[in-house]
Amino acid sequence: MGIYRSLLVIAVTVGTLSVAESAVYAGAFGLDEQGAAAMGRANAFAAQADDPTALFYNPAGIGQLSGTQFSLGTTLITPATTFDNTNSGASTDTSAALFYPPTLYIVKDMRQDLHIGLGIFTPFGLSTEWPSDWEGRYVTTFSEINTYYLNPNIAWSPSEGFHLAAGLSYVPSSVTLSSKLDLAPAPDGDLEIEGDGDGWGYNVAALAELPANTSLGISFRSAVEIKYSGDATFSPSALGLTEPIDSSLTLPPILTVGVANRSFDALTLEADVQWVGWSQTTATIDFASLPDATPIDDWEDSYSLRLGGEHERGPVSLRVGYAYDMTPIPPDKIDPSLPDSDKHTFAVGGGYNVGNATFDLAYMFITSRDRGVDNSAGGTSFTHRGKYSTRVHEAGLGITYRF
Repeated sequence: MGIYRSLLVIAVTVGTLSVAESAVYAGAFGLDEQGAAAMGRANAFAAQADDPTALFYNPAGIGQLSGTQFSLGTTLITPATTFDNTNSGASTDTSAALFYPPTLYIVKDMRQDLHIGLGIFTPFGLSTEWPSDWEGRYVTTFSEINTYYLNPNIAWSPSEGFHLAAGLSYVPSSVTLSSKLDLAPAPDGDLEIEGDGDGWGYNVAALAELPANTSLGISFRSAVEIKYSGDATFSPSALGLTEPIDSSLTLPPILTVGVANRSFDALTLEADVQWVGWSQTTATIDFASLPDATPIDDWEDSYSLRLGGEHERGPVSLRVGYAYDMTPIPPDKIDPSLPDSDKHTFAVGGGYNVGNATFDLAYMFITSRDRGVDNSAGGTSFTHRGKYSTRVHEAGLGITYRF
């Protein structure tokens, strides 16, 4: 076994990890489930945006709110991926896992035409864990990224039916990667890479009431470049290697446009289209004593189509939705850390008002199209030929309180 070769493999793998936190929704590693009310409509919410979670979906929507309001919530996520290797005949499942990224939103009206808000959410994050003895263990066994957006916004309403918003995002992030090292004829070794970093971005948004009980919402979030620093630790300790690393990751820009209509009694229908500029996503790895690597390149921009409806009857709201998300990752770029594919999302949900509080629940089932692969993964001897199948169950929980 050559340590030099293994380090190069890790360089490629950690770069993939840096952008491979969750093969869940908005193509690649986007996570749009940031509010239970919106989840029940498959996240078709940019043109309604009438609760504090608008700080994520369309911050201009906070211009519709009165008083002081806050929303607290989480999404319980249970992903499951299977890789069927047509070369070896082996079928491997990712380890069972439960994730629950939190959200917090606070909104206050300073005066009738001026609102401020703070959103804390996780639009990029999750992890993938494969068995420690699986055939792709020299590529990856565990990868995780935690990314948090701290996003203050200000919204101005030049008229009753027109709202504008702008904000800044501070984005701290951490990343962890584990894989096995081929030390044959000795037993496998272990490698763990950990890094921390941060970056900045901005957002702008608008919401307008149109004729015929229709509203138009537009929200744009900029790309964010995150710079990581950390170490690669090798074991057993007899290897005597610790390699400093620096890495950078550019999160993609996102543009969402939505149209909602309230022509039917107590019924709101909405359609959203989202563009994600994955072609701008890059990941670079700089090792202290090894050649640099650029593991992410040639991704494509992707689109999502979301359709949702909400019916209100007294204190109860019932919701349903469907979304289709395109993957931005070409076949020759698929990796076990991120076996992404086009996705169908089916959603239902409901809300209940009690005094100044609203309780929201949502359920989503996400099924990915089987993704065939036949490429090299991480430069190892792993025969990466077969197909990935992914299914995800989610439950969204949220409470909004108005003062």
